[in-house]
Amino acid sequence: MRSKIFISLVLLLCIFFLTGCSKNDEQNLNQKVTSELDYLSSQIVEMLNSLNHISFEKFKVKSEELSETENSSSSEGRGGESSSTGTGESQQGKSSNSGGDEEKQETSKSENSMVNNKVITMEETSYLLMGEKEDWNEVKIKIEALIEVWSQIVIDLRQIGVEEKDISEIEDQMNKLVVSIKDEKKIETALGLSNIYSYIPKFLETYSDDKLEIYLKKIKSKVIDSYAVLEQDDWAKAKQNVQDAKGFIQETKNIAKEKNERVYNVEKLDVLLQELENSMREEDKNIYYIRYKNLMSER
Repeated sequence: MRSKIFISLVLLLCIFFLTGCSKNDEQNLNQKVTSELDYLSSQIVEMLNSLNHISFEKFKVKSEELSETENSSSSEGRGGESSSTGTGESQQGKSSNSGGDEEKQETSKSENSMVNNKVITMEETSYLLMGEKEDWNEVKIKIEALIEVWSQIVIDLRQIGVEEKDISEIEDQMNKLVVSIKDEKKIETALGLSNIYSYIPKFLETYSDDKLEIYLKKIKSKVIDSYAVLEQDDWAKAKQNVQDAKGFIQETKNIAKEKNERVYNVEKLDVLLQELENSMREEDKNIYYIRYKNLMSER
């Protein structure tokens, strides 16, 4: 009798242990897939941005190597400055005071420093100053990097139960996208990236209970659709996509308030969506891209 009880306890412990391991493995896989989909999302958005020189970074760092002439002139200038500072306390005091007043009155928009005969410059970024030419080199680098990790993502998508049909469709889209990028076809590239992004919220719905993140991805997918069709100058369809994005915002607000999570961010997203829609009245791409940048950079 005791032996039967002992065996039963051992079996129960084994079942409990195996069930616990299974749940942990499932959670780890879900977290991994979420990270992979976040990576896919960020790469798609960055490639789309590169098509119109849009950057979410507030500053960019530029490095320029000094020639020998410039380097010697710079050294002489610094030597002259150090010798002049020792001419007298009163002169130094006046100089530092006037310099301090100027610094207070000016707001610097770039900072320079020199490292190993290189001038490192940090400058504020601006869409309006970037020009209209596409950065195809950046797009080509990113698509190759994405293709390299895609096989691992596919394995994980299959494990969480994503339908084989959807995986096959997105792989076909990627193959077509590679050709469009190689041939530097801007319209086809934008539409291809948009189509691939649309699978992200669908994949999230397969396994994730995070409804807030799913709805946020749905909103951004519609905004990206709007951005992509503007490459065809289809303002009517672009406006409809933004209206579709706004259609998700009320439910997103409700979920955020219910979870007491990211409420401010969702409210701000609502405002940014309205601003994006308003910007389309003029049907001016420059205005649209600035509003798009503000919205898509919101986390």
